[in-house]
Amino acid sequence: MSSKPTNGCPTTDYRFAARVSGPEATEEVEEGERTVSDELKLLLQQFRELGDSFSYFVTAKTDSVKLSLRHVVVWVALAALGFVAVGGLIVIASWLILSGMAEGLAELCGNRSWAGNLMTGFLCLAGLGLGTYYTLAQRNEIARERTAAKYERLKSQTK
Repeated sequence: MSSKPTNGCPTTDYRFAARVSGPEATEEVEEGERTVSDELKLLLQQFRELGDSFSYFVTAKTDSVKLSLRHVVVWVALAALGFVAVGGLIVIASWLILSGMAEGLAELCGNRSWAGNLMTGFLCLAGLGLGTYYTLAQRNEIARERTAAKYERLKSQTK
């Protein structure tokens, strides 16, 4: 067994080549004969390799984020295009319905197109107004019921 502490880790026998020129450059230096400068050179080399690996990792992560952002931009552009297309379809369909309704009412009024357009506009505005009123009244009723239930709950907890 080795006399060096291992802290519970297996030991590895590293051999370092001597940094000399000449025929003895290929000889291996025993572990006990390593110099501080050889160990320092090895440590510096390992730090350079670590720096290179970290640089590669950061570059790969940066490229991954850029690719994700590109995908998000493409999907946002496609969604915007889809919303514009669907919005345009709704506008055209509404226009055709209202135009047909105005022409039909004009026929009923003796081929007076102004009367058909006027009645169609009035009916549309009345429908929008009644729908808005109904929606707001329903939301107010729901809010009133929630508030009443909240105070009933508080009243029952204080008893």
